[in-house]
Amino acid sequence: MFTANTQQPTPSTLPYKAKTKTINPVLVVSYTTQQQAIHTTSTQQKTHTSANHKTLHKLTYQWTQTTMERTMIKKTTNESTYRGFKVNSGNSKEHACFTKTLDQIVDTIEYMLSRHSKVLSVRIDIQSARHTKTPLTSMDITRIIESAVRTLDAKASKGKNDPDIHYVWTSEKTTPDDTPHFHLNFFANANAIQNGYAFKDAISIAVKRRLQTTYDGLVNFSDSNGTKGKLIERNSPDVYAQIDAVVYAASYLAKARSKEFNPKWSRVSSCTRITRRTLSDSIR
Repeated sequence: MFTANTQQPTPSTLPYKAKTKTINPVLVVSYTTQQQAIHTTSTQQKTHTSANHKTLHKLTYQWTQTTMERTMIKKTTNESTYRGFKVNSGNSKEHACFTKTLDQIVDTIEYMLSRHSKVLSVRIDIQSARHTKTPLTSMDITRIIESAVRTLDAKASKGKNDPDIHYVWTSEKTTPDDTPHFHLNFFANANAIQNGYAFKDAISIAVKRRLQTTYDGLVNFSDSNGTKGKLIERNSPDVYAQIDAVVYAASYLAKARSKEFNPKWSRVSSCTRITRRTLSDSIR
């Protein structure tokens, strides 16, 4: 509590324009008390406002975090089919799949079929070189894909058909301390590229150039491709079965398992930008 000082004030403690001969000690005490009260009130208001801001920020962060967690839950499915096609969710539906990636896969297939009578699907896996000091990053994969597409476009430039290459890719880590590995699924005009190993060769060259290594075991042509990749023929009576097989094989990219160790809030998957089409429009 503030204690009044009833001693005669000195000139340096008096209010502005006060006269020492006529000043009343009680007035000095009152004035000082008022100033301290104003200062105390201002400090309390600032502290209260700061506390409110911190509380609001904390509540906003908690709300955002909770919303993101709920969104992540909503963005996965354990069903064996998605948008009418089979997905690799496991024999007992034990593997959750990200619907964002599944949408990217189906949308790309529909888009490609709206443009080409034949579409080739090829899945490629890339491992980071364990003996290198700098493992591959997402930016590296973007540059590797761009380089490979340029190579394939250049090879097909002498032909009549544009490869029109599109892709979906994702990153995974087996353990928190493991180097990332990557799964890519390419879609191309099968009238321009008939053999999926062309993608493996182009990606291998780009990876070795990026890592400045001669090691050949970093790029894998997935067994799910069959001998040359999976083909969809728009005018075939089996077109839906062919799409089903491609979606099932590509849905491996959508699995949630092994993505929990990726950097926080990193993308689930990436793809080329396309104009969304419906399948009925694509195979008319």
